[in-house]
Amino acid sequence: MATRWTKRPGATVATLWAIVLILLGSGSTLSAQMLQGQVQTHVQAAQLGNGTLGLLIVDLDSGDVMAQMNAEQPLIPASNMKLVTTAAALGVLGKDFTFSTELRLIESEDGTTLVIHGDGDPAFGDARILEVLGLEVEDVIRDWVAAVKEAGISEVKQIIVDDRIFDREFVHASWPTNQLHRWYCAQVGAINFNDNCIDIYARPRAQGEVASINIHPIGAPVSLDNKTVSGNRHEFWFSRRPDTNQIILRGQVRHALTEAAPVTVHDPPIFFGELMQRRLREVGVSVTEVTRAEPQAVLPAGELLAAVRTSLPTVVMRCNRDSQNLFAEALIKRIGYRVTGQPGSWTNGAAGIRSFLAERIGPDAASVVIDDGSGLSRENRISPQVLMELLSAMHDDADLGPLYIASLAEPGAEFGTLRNRFRQVALSGDVRAKSGYIRGVTALSGYVVQGERTVGFVMILNDYYDGTHRVRQMMERIVADIDAAIATPDTADLGG
Repeated sequence: MATRWTKRPGATVATLWAIVLILLGSGSTLSAQMLQGQVQTHVQAAQLGNGTLGLLIVDLDSGDVMAQMNAEQPLIPASNMKLVTTAAALGVLGKDFTFSTELRLIESEDGTTLVIHGDGDPAFGDARILEVLGLEVEDVIRDWVAAVKEAGISEVKQIIVDDRIFDREFVHASWPTNQLHRWYCAQVGAINFNDNCIDIYARPRAQGEVASINIHPIGAPVSLDNKTVSGNRHEFWFSRRPDTNQIILRGQVRHALTEAAPVTVHDPPIFFGELMQRRLREVGVSVTEVTRAEPQAVLPAGELLAAVRTSLPTVVMRCNRDSQNLFAEALIKRIGYRVTGQPGSWTNGAAGIRSFLAERIGPDAASVVIDDGSGLSRENRISPQVLMELLSAMHDDADLGPLYIASLAEPGAEFGTLRNRFRQVALSGDVRAKSGYIRGVTALSGYVVQGERTVGFVMILNDYYDGTHRVRQMMERIVADIDAAIATPDTADLGG
């Protein structure tokens, strides 16, 4: 008799796993017994010390539990939290949902007003998504500026930034304060542009001179405190003064940077409004001021001059495949706005996600602690068992499941967090997974597909601080063992 994943109505978690342990010890399938042993061998070889590994592997078609360790224990999930956030976004907003960031014109006796309506789209001006479309970040700005010029406007009294669908808590209280200038800690607003970063390019001048600095987007409303030196070593360093857009540049520059050094911006909605102000002035359109929409202000619809629209599946794909924290944080707040009608926040977004989980997986959802959407916070908690219940529910969802699974990274793909992973193991099936890492936490969860058979796996390691190489190698070998365990005779000969 094989262990079944489907829980009996009313069975407690403790009862369920007591049954699982009994069955694994006596009557489980041979493949499950072998895989459990292989997992234990890999874990022992990794020498995890005081680290706690939570692991669960389930055949999602038969319901058989193939291996498990500490599956009930709530753990910090790191970026595996995005699996929860994106599933909830698809469920709450719907797969046909589209973000729309709009530029509107309002003419009145008092003068001309431009309104930038934010919808929380994290993909507005995202370089990677634009690249797929054959566009660049500068193309978006040029198009919006051109739309104003084509409307015959030469003078603008004000640009109103309407970011009211989100609150204005741009930085989560649990994020590491010493890393808030890094791209993965980008602030989140109802208007986001270029992943809420500026891109810095440095190149040396003559020996001993201050290095040359270029920034994109062109005309970005930041100030540079540049004390870099053109020298024999390359020790370029950058930061941003808290609560400002003053960028600090230090160190030596030996050679030109071929890739941008991204640094986050403060107050993304106002940043974009001021960027538009500068770019309009460059083409002869004067703009007196940039202001925010007052909370209770009623703005006329006006005339639509330009809009950028992004489908939810595109956002979910970028979020999961490339582990973009900003995208997950925008999603949790957009969920909050959808379910409450109030400005989206981490608090009402978390409540919306909990409601989704309760609907999909039942009472076990109550054990999940949701602090942010991306997993950057160390206050999030979820057990492998609960995360597996979500993976199983999404797998069984004929409408949302294919989109959800396809959004995950795959080994060897051109883009994604797994593009350089799994190089030391052979895979014959299709692996789709979400990796995760913050200090002391490494995670990898997802699906292995062989023909008509799908196995879900969850691996979350906490309190391990001795690097990630051995841990990642262990997890990849376990996934390869899953792949081999369910390989058919036809697929087993395909190698990697």
